[in-house]
Amino acid sequence: MSNRLIKFSWNLGNVTFHICGLDKEKNFLISPQCECGCGGKTYIILNTKEEITNLAWQLVADNDCNCCAVFVILEDNSIVFAYRHGEDIDDISVYETNKIEDYSDIGLMADELGLHCYGLITHVK
Repeated sequence: MSNRLIKFSWNLGNVTFHICGLDKEKNFLISPQCECGCGGKTYIILNTKEEITNLAWQLVADNDCNCCAVFVILEDNSIVFAYRHGEDIDDISVYETNKIEDYSDIGLMADELGLHCYGLITHVK
């Protein structure tokens, strides 16, 4: 048996709800479609953490559910998420975590918050 360490990293483009411990039935986000009509998905270009945070906040603000969140996995495996916990825009909070080791921690956060619905975004450069 070898005692060498193997460095492993996820391709953030392939992270799924299942890997994150989330129920895809509670997903309220829909991937934007390419404007050319090809039927493919398009990518949103966000260059700063502030733009990422603003997008997560806006997606939560636009949702009708009063107990929802959008989780964004950043390239360094930290998480930014916007969480709505009431009817007013003032009831939206934004949080940031340190680097996570296990993506299923996102599902644990969703369960602890008692979320009715949520979205998941990965930030890939």
